[in-house]
Amino acid sequence: MTNGQRTLRVIEPNLAGPSGHYAEWVRAVAARRGDVFGRIEVDASVRSAGMAELAPGVELRPTFEGSSRTAEWAAMRRALAAGGPFVVLTANAFHATALEAVALLDRRPDTALRDARLYFHWCERSPARRVAAAMAPRTRRNALAIAPTASIAGFLRETGWQRVREVPYPALAPAAVPPARERCTHLLVAGAARMNKGLPLVADLAERLGRAKDPMRLVVQTTPKRASGRRGSQEESELARLMASGAPGLEASDTAPPSDEYGARFDGALTLAPYDPGTFADAVSGIVLDALLRGSPCVATAGTWPGRLVERFGAGATFPARSADAFADAVARTLADWPAVAARAQAAAHALAREHDPAHLVRTLAEE
Repeated sequence: MTNGQRTLRVIEPNLAGPSGHYAEWVRAVAARRGDVFGRIEVDASVRSAGMAELAPGVELRPTFEGSSRTAEWAAMRRALAAGGPFVVLTANAFHATALEAVALLDRRPDTALRDARLYFHWCERSPARRVAAAMAPRTRRNALAIAPTASIAGFLRETGWQRVREVPYPALAPAAVPPARERCTHLLVAGAARMNKGLPLVADLAERLGRAKDPMRLVVQTTPKRASGRRGSQEESELARLMASGAPGLEASDTAPPSDEYGARFDGALTLAPYDPGTFADAVSGIVLDALLRGSPCVATAGTWPGRLVERFGAGATFPARSADAFADAVARTLADWPAVAARAQAAAHALAREHDPAHLVRTLAEE
């Protein structure tokens, strides 16, 4: 079978619609599949049924209803039986032990496990997760573990994974980066409303804008977590505070925008990413990556992956975690230095477009 006839299978229960980072990940890989993969088949949520084509050469298979470990087990079992490369897009210790069990149950040789690609978005440092991963020695020897950051790759090697590849998170840059604006037009909070993405700090900032003499327009996406489709009580409380803030330029959207509209929101925006370092110390922020790829400066929490990216290019400001005063000050400092910050964000856009080109990941996924 030639490379162009090969099929890549993707397993992602959370892919439920045309927007969001699961869908964008698949689009990015599909855009660079070239003569490497003839098609991509995605086992996705049943909520994806009837969805328009996600990208040329991509077939969506409505498979998962809610969060079902049994259904994921079955999907991995089918993929191993079919042969050829497949990727678990949001991999964790469960998937390692499940592959170990499936290979044992079906008497698969070690070579079959080499078809598996496990994409790790974060480090699982808890003792229970470490024990679970340790129970999958054949998987850790043979499956390909893919990490989007150096710290995650290092963690995987330390915990016994032998085939580890560090590949920058795949992101399609826009055809043209919007030119820098002379002034910031709005503050932007993109992505689902979550506590670990600093929702309380955003609500506090909105209250400050409500008291300001010349407030900046604030655009906030208030959609719930994509995986569950629900909000917790704390999130509901903070969103209520946000909506009652009295910020005169507040625009809140409870619907995830289509891909084109999502990208357009970054034009002229200062993107806000006051994320919890407990979650984002190692993990990539697709929001901040999307922002910088479009020349949008960012304010991010120090000690996080997005914060380090902002600091690397000087394309915004960082602030100490969970400090509302420091967050507001970082926003003010960035706005005061807007022309220089916006120019550095433009430079970041061109550098990151090369580094995060999905072609790098496609080559890794095709590795024998």
